[in-house]
Amino acid sequence: MDDGRDRHARHVRGLVAAGDVLARPGLSARSRLRRLCDIAHAALDGHRTAVVVTDERGAFRIDHHVGPPLADDDEVFDLARLHAPGVAERLTRREAIVVGGGTQPQGRGVLALSPMTLDGELWGCLCVEGVPDGGQAVDDLTLDTLRGLANMAAHVVLAERLRIDRAEILSRELLTEQRNRRRLSNRLHDGPQQILVSLRMRLQMLQSDAPDELAAELGVLADHVSAARDELRALILDLDTMTGHAVLSNALRSLLETNSTMAAWQSSFHADDGVDDVNEEAQLTIERVVQEALANARQHAEASTVEVRLTRADGLVTVVVADDGVGLPANVSTTGTGHGGIRAMHERIWLVGGTLHIESDPGRGTRVVITAPRHA
Repeated sequence: MDDGRDRHARHVRGLVAAGDVLARPGLSARSRLRRLCDIAHAALDGHRTAVVVTDERGAFRIDHHVGPPLADDDEVFDLARLHAPGVAERLTRREAIVVGGGTQPQGRGVLALSPMTLDGELWGCLCVEGVPDGGQAVDDLTLDTLRGLANMAAHVVLAERLRIDRAEILSRELLTEQRNRRRLSNRLHDGPQQILVSLRMRLQMLQSDAPDELAAELGVLADHVSAARDELRALILDLDTMTGHAVLSNALRSLLETNSTMAAWQSSFHADDGVDDVNEEAQLTIERVVQEALANARQHAEASTVEVRLTRADGLVTVVVADDGVGLPANVSTTGTGHGGIRAMHERIWLVGGTLHIESDPGRGTRVVITAPRHA
């Protein structure tokens, strides 16, 4: 009786831990699936546990497994069991299946499969194999827990597919937006900015030949024109994210130097080797988010120093933008639910599978941490 209670408690703890995995921010879909597989293995006391997913043609493949290593013929046999007549149809109907009796080879335990199915579409299954030779039986408690964990895994797959679909749509919109921003910035640069430069030069020429009283007025007008030109330069910079640099580190260094000149910051820049191994979509998104962070610092932080650092690890690139300014006001949310600019930063980086974290306290500066896959 005590063993039954302990086993039930272990299953409950497994479901709770799985819920924590779903709620934890910053994990990729594959990391979530692997953690769910690990949790299932521990909670169900299986000999082997696996997450099996399907590709666009409906073919099964083992995404992650825990337990004794699988030889090539073992893995083929496992997948063959999934392709047995009627198995896929039953999984699509959201039935849990137990493969036992004389169907498993010598030294292999009973196999329980629970489908990862939502909206009538089969995306894979969560499998647990019992310990061979009289080990833990696959009973109703095992199947119920397996169903719950497989349902959570299905939601992970659904969320990832929705993210990919939305990312593809918004990626096209992002490129269109960038072209429009580049076109507008070019027109502002070639038109109004040049007019302001010429107007300032003309005012200065008139000032040199004018009486003292009029010269003073002309000097004030020239200063106003200079201020308007500087504001226009800042607007052009914010519009034109693309720096023209082919590699990420040079692009971000250029953004930092330009903003530092305009804001009179002391700046520092560091990039690890290998951080430039990113594709175009990842680079464009990172540039856009870093530019927004630098623009926020230039306009609001009242900072004297700003640092940008690029590092890489495990297929990810991390960019840190830190300043020593006044920090964000207490009423400004650092999550994706508040201020429009910050919300847009969160959304952009999420679409390439990354995360954004902002640390800020009034009077103690702001630290923006951007993490994204090198190949979005």
